[in-house]
Order: sequence, then C-alpha cells, then structure tokens
Amino acid sequence: MKKVNLLLYFIFFASIAVASVFVFLFFHPVQMVYEYSDIAINLVQGKGFVGLGFFKYALRPTSLMNPAYVFVIALNYFLLNNNTSYLLVHLLQIFSFSFSAVLICLISMQLFKRFYWISPLIYLAYLPFYNFIYDIWDINLFISFSLLSIYLYIVYFKTLNPKILIYTAIVIGIALLVNPIIAFFAFCFLLHMYIYRKRGFSKKSFLVFIIIPLLIVLPWMIRNYLVHKNFVFIRTGLGINLYLGNNPVATGTRYLKINGVVPKDFNLGTRHHFMGVILREWKPKGYSEYEEDKYLFREFLFFLFNHPLQFIKLFFIKFYYFWWRHNFNPDPNPFYMVEYSIVLVFALYAMIRERLVNPVFNLFYMIFIVYSLFFALTVVMFNWRYRLIITPLLIILASWGIIDFVRRLRNRKHV
Repeated sequence: MKKVNLLLYFIFFASIAVASVFVFLFFHPVQMVYEYSDIAINLVQGKGFVGLGFFKYALRPTSLMNPAYVFVIALNYFLLNNNTSYLLVHLLQIFSFSFSAVLICLISMQLFKRFYWISPLIYLAYLPFYNFIYDIWDINLFISFSLLSIYLYIVYFKTLNPKILIYTAIVIGIALLVNPIIAFFAFCFLLHMYIYRKRGFSKKSFLVFIIIPLLIVLPWMIRNYLVHKNFVFIRTGLGINLYLGNNPVATGTRYLKINGVVPKDFNLGTRHHFMGVILREWKPKGYSEYEEDKYLFREFLFFLFNHPLQFIKLFFIKFYYFWWRHNFNPDPNPFYMVEYSIVLVFALYAMIRERLVNPVFNLFYMIFIVYSLFFALTVVMFNWRYRLIITPLLIILASWGIIDFVRRLRNRKHV
C-alpha cells in the first residue's frame, strides 16, 4: 500500500513539474473561446452573466456558455485585477491535469494487476493534453471531473457502497455546470447499472443518481428560467450545434460552404450564412437567445425531414471525423495523429482480445458509442479537441492492450 501511495504522489508531482515547464517556459499565445472572456469581464464589471453570444450582435443575459468555467475566469480577472492575465486559471489547469494523471492510474489499478503505471505514462506523453493546460477552455477541468466520476462509479460497482454512489452523483452534479455533456456519462452509468442489475442495484440507487445532480444544478436552472421564461437545463446552443452540422451547406464541421466552396476562414461561412436571417427576422422581431436557438432547432428538423439522405450522409461523415480527422482544421502538430494512431491501435486490440467479458471495459464502450453518436448527430467543430475528453479511456484500454501484447509475445518466445 505504501508503494502504491508513493507511486500516486510521484505521478502527481511529476505531472505538476512537466505541466509547469510547458506553461511557464514553452508558452505560446493564449487561445480561448471569446464568449468565455466576454461574459467573465461583464461579471467582474457588475453587469451580470451577459455577453454578445455566438453571433455577436446583441449584449444580453445569456446561457450560451457553461457557467462554472466562466466564473473561474471571472474570479481570475477579479483577484488579479487584470483581464489579460490567466495565471490562476493556468495554475488550476496544471492541478487538474496532474489530478487526471492520478485518476488514470487509480482506474488502471481497478483493471490491471501490474504495470498500471503505463497508463499515466502514456497520458503524460500525449501532446494534445498540453494545449489545454495553457489554452483557456473547460476541457482540462472537465476531464478531471469525468475521470473522477468514472473512478467512483467503478468503486461503487465493485463494492455497492451507497456512500460512494452519493459521491459519484455529487461529482456528476458539479460536472454538469462545467460541461453538461457529462450527462452522457451519467446515462451510461445508469444503463450499466441496469444491465448488471443482478448484482443488487436497487431503485433507490437509480433515484439517488438522478435526484442529487438535479438538486445541485437547480439554482442555475431557476436562473435560466427567470432569464429566458422557458426551461433551459444548463445552457442554450443545442439548436445552433444541430443546425451547424445539418443544413444544405454543411460540411459536418464549423466550416459552412459559400456557393459550394468551403472558405479557409470558418467565420466567413457562418457570417455569410446567418447574417441574412439575423437582419431579416431575429433583430426586427427582437428574438431572445432562447428563441434563436429554438428557430435553429426547427430548421434542423426541417432539414432532417426534407433531406433525409443528406442527413444520413452527414451523420456518417461526422462519425468518421470524430474518430479520425478532417482537412478543414489542420492539427497544430503532425505528431498528434501519430500518437493517436498508436493509442487507437492498441485500444482496438484490447477491445478485440477482451470482447464483452470485462464489465468495466463494457462501460467504456458505452461511453464511446453514446459520446461519438452525439457528435455525429450535431457537429465536429475541431479535429481532436472534443475527442480528447474520452482519450484517457482509450489510453487505459491501450495500456491493457500493450501489456497483453507484450505478455503474449513473451509466452510465444518460451514455447
């Protein structure tokens, strides 16, 4: 046990050291989603949770961005008295990156008898993660919460300790405010419990898992209702994402065609496509953010029912883009695809070798399927950024695959 604790401490502090070197010595210009800083600055100035939104034409109360990370940035601006420095955010992201390395090791310990240190080692060598230690985005923080929820759920699955289930539900509730896509993980946990219900999962466990997260996000849901006079769970934007990925000039990415040609700058396509409806309908009628999102959701449904073949084609294109890449948004480093290819090959090897025997691996498969189908339905804006959220699970599978492959290779030599 002491050796295990020493290993975890070593992984944590080694990760902090590596991440700190990357951030403070090999830094590059900060990249961030404009909407985060826009709302955060308004919060610090006492204007409330308001922003210009996705289309940047009206300053108003918004629910477009996930609230937790906006408040983190606002706190950074407030404490540093500076809206250009992100020192506190970077420190938080160094911590969350390092915490994720520990969680990957802990999850691996639940699956491997030995060599569980391989998973965090691959994680530390995986270059794309470092982009989101320095860049201002919620992915790094969200990965920590998602891994923590998975680790706690695995422990609960093995022990059926009700306290662990409550802790898992609390983590899910907090994570919803970081990124509501954690709801797909929660859905997979519930489905997993149902499939393995003979282990003794009760109806109470299902209720606890649903009620606690809802209670945590309830204050934000009430705020959203007061702002929009309609039910908005955590954020708006579902209509935007569904329509961006499913319309007559869609490519399956954030790049929209102009006269059949995809512009090099995605802003040209979106501005060209949406400016007409903004000037013709939304602005004159005084559409709220909620009404705009609802309008785009109706347009998505119109496309779905009137162009079903194109919708199906785009669905499979986006599924491919999610798991591989598209040419509209080049990777900043060509080595990214090399690393991902190696991880993917050994993860697939583990899936083939283990099939559906291991219940924890089955949970991973559910998450892969549900998560990738969501992006196949909506839009794959970037090549690798959203896939990064489930990459730690691929790394754990790949580690198992490497261990098994080497073991079988050694056994073959001794025959």
